[in-house]
Amino acid sequence: MAAVIDKRHLRDYVTHETLHKKAYEFLLERIQHYMREYHPKHNALVVMDDSSKQLNRAVAMKHAYFQRAGNQHLKFTQIVGHPFFTASELSSGVQLADLLAYNVYRAFKDENLGYPYFELLLPSFYRRAGDAVLDGLKVWPEVSPLVGMARAMGIKEEGPVHVRAIDVGLG
Repeated sequence: MAAVIDKRHLRDYVTHETLHKKAYEFLLERIQHYMREYHPKHNALVVMDDSSKQLNRAVAMKHAYFQRAGNQHLKFTQIVGHPFFTASELSSGVQLADLLAYNVYRAFKDENLGYPYFELLLPSFYRRAGDAVLDGLKVWPEVSPLVGMARAMGIKEEGPVHVRAIDVGLG
């Protein structure tokens, strides 16, 4: 799962912290949908790269809010605890996530969804059962031309603003 955020098309008031919290929200949505569909009796725990004390705190506070109230689209009933922050050099899972995120970043940065390492990842993205749509890939904001590229790949709209389900900030 990933959330691609095209920084070139964000409003001037969007801060680094706001950007991370929005990407985190998009990823939580993808995780919740995936867990509900494929693992309804289980829960998910989020493990993240340790960024900075301020950013970690902001994300943890947003996470706590989502656990209490959900967001405008859903409740996060299968995501437990607070995110666990760890240095990437201490976690092979976080290192792997960094490597995979780079390949998504590269494909969207170059506007080349034929980037070979991205193409290798595509079959592993979350898709709803019996559906070819990449529900595990989120491209935002809606005004970005990257949304059109993603739709051409088979990513459909989910609600008024969303494209179905990757975290890579461009710019």
